[in-house]
Amino acid sequence: MKIFKINPSLTNVPKLNKKLCLCLGYFDGVHIAHQRLINEAKVASDDQIGIITFSNGVKGKESLTSIDDRLNLFKALKVDYVFIFSFNKAFKNLSAEQFKKRFLDVVKPTSLIAGNDFKFGKNRQGDIAYLKKYYKVHVVDFLRRNNKKISSNDIISFIKEGNIKKANEYLGRAYQIKGKVISGYQKGGQLNFPTANIKISGSYVVPRFGVYKVITYVLGIPRLGIANVGVHPTVNKLKEPILEVHIKNFNGNIYNKEIYVEFVDFVRPEKKFKNEKELIKQIKKDFSSLKSLQ
Repeated sequence: MKIFKINPSLTNVPKLNKKLCLCLGYFDGVHIAHQRLINEAKVASDDQIGIITFSNGVKGKESLTSIDDRLNLFKALKVDYVFIFSFNKAFKNLSAEQFKKRFLDVVKPTSLIAGNDFKFGKNRQGDIAYLKKYYKVHVVDFLRRNNKKISSNDIISFIKEGNIKKANEYLGRAYQIKGKVISGYQKGGQLNFPTANIKISGSYVVPRFGVYKVITYVLGIPRLGIANVGVHPTVNKLKEPILEVHIKNFNGNIYNKEIYVEFVDFVRPEKKFKNEKELIKQIKKDFSSLKSLQ
């Protein structure tokens, strides 16, 4: 898979001279509707498949996937080319005509594929009808659940509500956060439940505060665990939420290692207990729920 990082002025756009079917969108989450669009591009064209995406958030600070996550997912979907843009003021102010001339007319895709609500350019001037004046365009209908379009925004809402199972259904996989294991308050160890404190990288959507069943990938090996997202209301109220994971039957040193945490199911909301004794009792109960994942 070939990756091109396009500068904001679009002066380094490559002239590929390749037959290319270009998929248009943001593709945050690479959820099941995105996967469908990419797969339909393969069916609609015998050409190589290209994708455009962004290195940062478009609609807000939170994202379902980091750019690295998206690249890994694109690679798994057998995408040939990825064009990465930075969504900044300069890009935001590009008109549809400027984007066409500086990017599309340089790359010269043989065809385009997009959802039927795709819009681009300053004030969302460009749309499918505009693109059809110049290119062969394949339009993909919305993928729906319960008569509603599947969207990244809805998945973000599910995660914030703690409805991880629904979010995972729409993603087509478990919601995943990547981060580096850092030194924490050591409170888990003092309570005889050592945890890995994870510094969340990038701008991942923070799940609803609470306890989750998770699968943690340590050095590439999946391991069962229980994760807590929150601010430690019982033992040391924090200003910023943290993600901490107790990995079942694992005592290795993974400080400064980057690990992936997959959220499988919501166990319970975070709550403040009367004392540490009550907290420990509840933690033991949380761990017992891991048996259902074996």
